[in-house]
Amino acid sequence: MALDTFVEGASSEELETSLRYLVPQTSSAIVSSRAATIFSAGGDSYSPDQGVRAITFRVQGSGGAAGGEYLDLESLFFKANYQNTTTSDLNFHGPAWCAFSRVTVRLSSTVVEDVQHFGRLYSMLHALSPAEEKKNSKISAGDATTTLVGQYGSGVFGFDLTPLALCRSGVMLPLSLAPLEITMELVPQSNMFADQAWMLQDCQLLCTIKVVDQEVSSKIHAHTVGHGLSLPIVLPGCYFCTDQVSSENATIHLSKSVSRATALFCTYYAEHATHPSYEVVDFIRPQQTSGTWELLLNSRRYPDRALAWNDSPTLWHNLRECMGRGPLNISHDSFTVQTEPTTAAERVDAKNFIIGIDLTKSPTDGVAGGETSFTGEHMRTSLATIQQKDCKMPTGFTGARMFLVLRYDAIVEVSAGGVDLLT
Repeated sequence: MALDTFVEGASSEELETSLRYLVPQTSSAIVSSRAATIFSAGGDSYSPDQGVRAITFRVQGSGGAAGGEYLDLESLFFKANYQNTTTSDLNFHGPAWCAFSRVTVRLSSTVVEDVQHFGRLYSMLHALSPAEEKKNSKISAGDATTTLVGQYGSGVFGFDLTPLALCRSGVMLPLSLAPLEITMELVPQSNMFADQAWMLQDCQLLCTIKVVDQEVSSKIHAHTVGHGLSLPIVLPGCYFCTDQVSSENATIHLSKSVSRATALFCTYYAEHATHPSYEVVDFIRPQQTSGTWELLLNSRRYPDRALAWNDSPTLWHNLRECMGRGPLNISHDSFTVQTEPTTAAERVDAKNFIIGIDLTKSPTDGVAGGETSFTGEHMRTSLATIQQKDCKMPTGFTGARMFLVLRYDAIVEVSAGGVDLLT
């Protein structure tokens, strides 16, 4: 309350926080909360070389159509017992998520996310994450220094499912309307993740399920079932990943029917004749020649001048624009020089060259008339075209491949009749 309410002539300056004696507002909408453990459907043992590769989790609520159980999507966490199936020591090539090549998310049997190259995507986002987050992830997921001893040694590892846009939606999922199914596929070969054969056992999905007050759940039930309306869930930053062979001079087309594309990322991978190279964690920089890289979309060039391979400042600036202009925890060497590591510790974050192109029309989502206005590029009737010139891999590297990641926003409409995905 302003001082001029009590003192004539006083300024209308607000009271400082230390002089406000207020009880924080509370809500009784959440009745209870429980930490749930969801076990994989089917078998208990999974291996890329033999047996089952796909791990499926199903999260369903109780209480019938008007049930009050809601899933806290941000709480989703995968963990498993990673077991060495040989008598030799096993060394990880990267964190625990590198064991997976694809993750598919379904709501009421409708596919809302299908992420290919999941391990490489996760590693790319991990490279762009803050330093403290990187340190924290090693606690549960390990890294290239992690070893499982021979004679069938094992260890429990896990990680958040943050690359999934559903986990970053900021809302709780009504399980009575939209039961969740997540399928995680292992890499096709053991050596893509580690240097020995391995398997996963006791796979679990940890999450938090909350019970909502009966009055609130009844109103949501009446809104969806009684009136036939839907609940919109915005998926911020879905990822479409693809790869193909890369040549020195090439024109590559990317097609994806979306109306809210917000960014495009491009990374490269190749194998070295003598030094170990790992697809799940290595983002190799082409030689810093006079060649160029550019993106054409909707008759526009991104950026307005082609990127030069030897122009690190501009490449770095464009990458920061994609990630909110904040500081990125990528070292100079990992982005530019990329010296070949000689130890497992040196392999961690050794090669992090990423091209990022921001496609948003404004720094933040605009708001008009109480509705959010999405500002990404429309791609339903156009192709994204990448033109690269003189793109040469460093000496000793062969078999170059280009990985493209398109980031876009989507909307999931949850109703009594099912789930619709709007892209």
